[in-house]
Order: sequence, then C-alpha cells, then structure tokens
Amino acid sequence: MKKLIKLFGLLWLTTSFTNSLAAEKSTVNILSWFGYLRSPEISKLIEKECHATLSVDEYYSNDEFLRRWKAQKDDYDLLVFANLLYKGIKDNITLPEVDLSFISQDYNSVIRQHYVDGNYPKNVVFFSHSLMGFLWNPAVVKLSEQDDMFTVFHKAGANRVILIDDPVEVRNMIGLANNHNQPQLNLKNLQKLVQSSKVTLTNDYNKIYESSDFAFSYIWSGEAVIDTQKARKPYEFLMPPKTSFICTDLLAQVKNRPHTACVARVLASKKAMEILQNVNYYFSPYGNASEVNNPLFKDIYQRTFNELPKYSWLPPVSLKEFKQLEQDWKTLKLEIATTR
Repeated sequence: MKKLIKLFGLLWLTTSFTNSLAAEKSTVNILSWFGYLRSPEISKLIEKECHATLSVDEYYSNDEFLRRWKAQKDDYDLLVFANLLYKGIKDNITLPEVDLSFISQDYNSVIRQHYVDGNYPKNVVFFSHSLMGFLWNPAVVKLSEQDDMFTVFHKAGANRVILIDDPVEVRNMIGLANNHNQPQLNLKNLQKLVQSSKVTLTNDYNKIYESSDFAFSYIWSGEAVIDTQKARKPYEFLMPPKTSFICTDLLAQVKNRPHTACVARVLASKKAMEILQNVNYYFSPYGNASEVNNPLFKDIYQRTFNELPKYSWLPPVSLKEFKQLEQDWKTLKLEIATTR
C-alpha cells in the first residue's frame, strides 16, 4: 500500500511538473511601451488564438527601452519599440528564420510602401502610428491649416505653449521649421522658433490646460484625444503636413518558438489593431478608421489618412546620434531652467 501511495505521489509530482512546464512555455514575454497592451480584450484574443498568456514588461522612454533590452534581452520573446531606434538595434533583433512580412500585404497602400522602403527584416512589422500636431485653445489663439511652424508660435505671442518632453520630436519640430534640415538641438535654435512664447517641456499636460494663458501643446494625436476629453474644453487639433509628421512603433519577434510566433501574428493582426486603436487612440497600419468608436479620434484618423502621402515620417537614428540628442536635451533643459 505504501508503495502504491508513493507511486501515486510520484505520478502527481511528475504531472504537476509537466503542467507547470507547459504553462511556462505558453507564456510569451514582451517588452512594450507603458499602457499599450493592458486591454483585457487583447489578453482574451491571445488566449483564444494561441492558448498562451502574454506577460508584459513596460517602459516609459526610448532610453529605458534601450537599457532594458541591453540588460535583459534573453528574457523577451517580442518587442514593441519606436522605429526611431530601429537603425541602432537592427543587427541585434534580426531573426532570419522568422517571417512576419506577409502581414504587410493588407496594410494601407501608403503605409505598406513605407514598410517596403524601410527594408525591414522579415521578423519586424509595423505596430501602430501616431501624428504630431498642435492641440490649440481657440480662446487664446487662432490657428489655421495655412500656418507654418514659425507662424504658429508667432500667433501664440507671450502665452503658454507646451512641448513634449522628448529630444527627437522637438528636434524634428525645429527641422520642419527649417525646410526639413536638422539643426543642432540647443537653446538658441529653440528660442528662435518659439519666439516670445512661454515654453513648458512636459509629458504631463493636464494642470497646464487649466491655465488661462494656455495657447497650444505640440503632442501626439492619441494624447490629443485623451487630453481633450480630460480637459472638457473645446480645444482643436491642427495637423497640416507642413507642421506635422508621422511617428511609428514596430513589433519584432526575437525568439523562434511556436507560441511566440502565434502571439506575434495575433498582435500584428487587423483584429488586434482594431481593439488597440479604440483603447490607445493610435492609428492601425491597416488604416481601418471605420472601426473607430470615438468621434474625435475618428475625425483625426480620417483627416490623417486623407493627407497621408503628404506627411513626412520621423526617421530612425543611430545609437550614437540618439545618445547625443539625449545629452543635448539635458543641456537644453538645464539652460531653460536657469534662464527663468
């Protein structure tokens, strides 16, 4: 009887170990932007289609992504990251035996051409897109589609303007004001553009939106939707091609395992993008605005895709250039703080 009990005990331990091992193998680890993949619908979709659980590690900045990826690259199966960084890490994320490129066949035609022109390895596909533009306050400033970058800031006068706390986006904004040349990111070039405007560099805009002198913020389209809803004020979003540009995030499969491949295909699918664009207010590479529920986001979505061929896209930079921009940004912010 004791032998029988021991046998059953051994079988139970073996079964438990096997089940726990199976559960471990079906967990797919992804490094992604903060808040991107929190939708319960995404988790359910992955469980249904792949019989897998998605474990998400979140980061808040491009710099943090690079640090996490460098220190823990063996821990991740999938990555969601800014196309801005692609040039600097492409040699470390290419997986020749994985092919997700077939997904791009169904992209919006303009977006698909950008994917083809980017010459991405086959294990890397587009994830989502956003547009930089001006969320402006009609009570303080009057902006129009004909305004160029200098005119927008001139109209703001001495009122409050908010710039996103990101060196690459701000450097590109200055570049748009200089015929797409990329001048050095420094206080002199920024002051030349913003003129007499009172500039705040931040990614937390809500309190400033309550200021009586708030003129506009230069932010991503998705944040413009969220911020307008939070502020509950009749702000408008200006996005002509001469002052706006497209930002892109990529999805890379960096481990060649069946569950990982399945989850990658599901996350990059039109179905998943329909869920995410209604949660995060970022554009799907498929361009399916008809599936958008929020009226404000739907309007921005349709206007963006109507003008899509005219917009410039934020280009990737080398790691050396990125680190220099980060350093320039720290210097610029310190100079702003000391001149107030």
